[in-house]
Amino acid sequence: MNDAAKGIRQLKKSIHGIVNCGVLVDGTWKRRGFSSLNGCVSAISVDTGKIIDFETLSQFCRKCNSKTKQQNVKLQCNHHKGSSTSMKPVEAYRIFERSEDHRMLRYTDYYGDGDSKAFDAVKGHLRERFCYEARMYRAYSKRVGTRLRKLKSRNKGLGGKAQRRGSDSRRKRKRFHANQYTRNVSDTLAVDCISASAKKLCKENYLDKEVRNSNQSNGYRILNIDILLSELSKYLICPNCNTKVVLKEKILYGLVSEFYVECYSCSTLTPFKSSSVIASSKDYEVNTRITYAMRTVGLGFCGIKNLCTAMDLPSPVSQKSYERIMRKINLASREEADDSMKNAAEEEVSASGSNEICVSGDGTWKTRGHTSHIGVCSVIGDVTGKVIDVAVLSSYCKGCEKWRGPKSGHSYEEWKLKHQPHCVKNHIGSSSKMEVDGMKEIFQRSVPQRNAKYIKYIGDGDTKTFPELQRIAPYSIEKVECVGHIQKRMGARLRKLKTMNRGKKLSGGKSISGKNRLTDMFIDTITTYYGNAIRQNNSSVSDMRQAIWAIYCHYRSTDEEPMHHFCPIGDTSWCKYQKAVATNSVSLFKHKNIVPIAVMDEIKPIIAELSAPKLLKKCVGGKTQNANESFNSTVWKYCPKTSVCGSSKNIVDIAVNEAIVMFNEGMTGRIKIMEALGFKIGHFTVTSAFKANYARIKNAEIKSKSYTLLKTIRGASKKVKKTV
Repeated sequence: MNDAAKGIRQLKKSIHGIVNCGVLVDGTWKRRGFSSLNGCVSAISVDTGKIIDFETLSQFCRKCNSKTKQQNVKLQCNHHKGSSTSMKPVEAYRIFERSEDHRMLRYTDYYGDGDSKAFDAVKGHLRERFCYEARMYRAYSKRVGTRLRKLKSRNKGLGGKAQRRGSDSRRKRKRFHANQYTRNVSDTLAVDCISASAKKLCKENYLDKEVRNSNQSNGYRILNIDILLSELSKYLICPNCNTKVVLKEKILYGLVSEFYVECYSCSTLTPFKSSSVIASSKDYEVNTRITYAMRTVGLGFCGIKNLCTAMDLPSPVSQKSYERIMRKINLASREEADDSMKNAAEEEVSASGSNEICVSGDGTWKTRGHTSHIGVCSVIGDVTGKVIDVAVLSSYCKGCEKWRGPKSGHSYEEWKLKHQPHCVKNHIGSSSKMEVDGMKEIFQRSVPQRNAKYIKYIGDGDTKTFPELQRIAPYSIEKVECVGHIQKRMGARLRKLKTMNRGKKLSGGKSISGKNRLTDMFIDTITTYYGNAIRQNNSSVSDMRQAIWAIYCHYRSTDEEPMHHFCPIGDTSWCKYQKAVATNSVSLFKHKNIVPIAVMDEIKPIIAELSAPKLLKKCVGGKTQNANESFNSTVWKYCPKTSVCGSSKNIVDIAVNEAIVMFNEGMTGRIKIMEALGFKIGHFTVTSAFKANYARIKNAEIKSKSYTLLKTIRGASKKVKKTV
């Protein structure tokens, strides 16, 4: 930063004096919202574009929190006292205060956003101490869009999250009020495992066999080569002439080094390499290992180069060699993924007692929106929760762009014939059509490859996929709705109702929104209770309808007209009115925070539509697509959507294969891929695999326990206290 300030003075042709310049000032916080404990403000020169100064503040100090009253220790702490929004004025003030002393610059032009607090603090400081003022240059371009969106919101309603969450409610931050002893969880897993991860991983005994074979390799180490060469050279003796020898190193290929012991007396030269060669591929194991390891954390060739640079390692293999290794990883992972999916299909058929099984299907895309070139479709068994089949579709091939000439003639046909085996484009059409084509491909090969019929399909509200499956499938298919997506319909319809009636007066003379009316919190509460009514009564359509109408009648009730006949009876009921009836205290019961009848009349058609027997019949069983959503997130963990290096179909194929074996078998599947690549499985690999599987099962069991679910229900019920 001092060099950047010196460059500004040189640009202004004043090396020793104080010069005037303009700075871009902006702040950022560790967390979104107004609850961040850490903030940072930077000042960047408008002339050179380099950072001149920065200031960080924190509202939290670990030493202050650990200090007790008995400790008579003087502690100087400079942490920020105040809100997170007041950090920016304080930080900007400090930057301007030390500008002349530390940088020999005077920031006369202040380029900032619409926040006037920081500029007012800086402006007052400059006028008081140095008798000069800074000019404010604000960013006005965003205001045009903001004003236009505000105009649109007033007339038609604003789409997206801004519509669902209005200005009349603000979601509170969840706080943990217990301590480390609240959850009394045993270190040993319970016998009756109830989580999906436990059901899939507790049966695996493949790692037990690997423990016995893990002594064949002691693994790899990262060490300083200078220390190794100097220390070993002190004790090495030539076996021929009994004189000291020297250990030297020569970088051979990538991360592989060739060491040789040289004796100057008898000219003996004994070489050896730092890594073994994989017999099946003729590649060095360490180069293949680091390529596969970086791929498992979602990084590619650029990540390997950055790692080697930071760790002072030799340069990795070339781009061409890297692509060759990636093709081998793709083949090895594809074989293990296919075996895993075939075994999952056999388990699903065995658990269902027939080859006619129920599956859940969903699609995901590499890029958000409707412009993605790559999409992934997956089918997961309902009983086992394992991936049975996947389809990866791509509408783009980088190799096809290499042909620059006309796409006709003899030369083009020759090039196309050579390129066809390597072309990765397997989809023609829009990205939204990928899910339809992918599911069609999966269902058409269900009987030949999986020996199963997917007679029940758990899907979302997408109306394009299921009609196409009914048309092309060689057997009849029944649609089962995902309860989670059906639950979302309630919130979407209520928000749409609120938007369409914004500004209109109801029969009571007031608008539909406002206090104790159709607020966003009330919409979330109705949506949550609607989903619970379906899940808790998923065996009977009539019970679902009664539970749904109990929600409406409960909020529709008044002291003059109580309508709690659908609510559960007894002193254990969630309805306070029915509790009062059970305890003979109805005369003392008063309805609080009553939702107006005019608002409930507007909601009634939506309740009637979403409680239709035809719709609820598809929700029998309480099936969801949660397993597919979990698998989708696993795929993009190994191939992040924000990564530019992972935009090719080959990278996505490897990510999908890795996600399949990890989703179905845990770390056991990863060890199988490593064995297929020719790696020696050592003690550290097996131990880490055991720990990873155990941690996954334990965390899943904690989330599936009754006290965790009870805490979630209590958290949702706190919202209701304000509306019931």
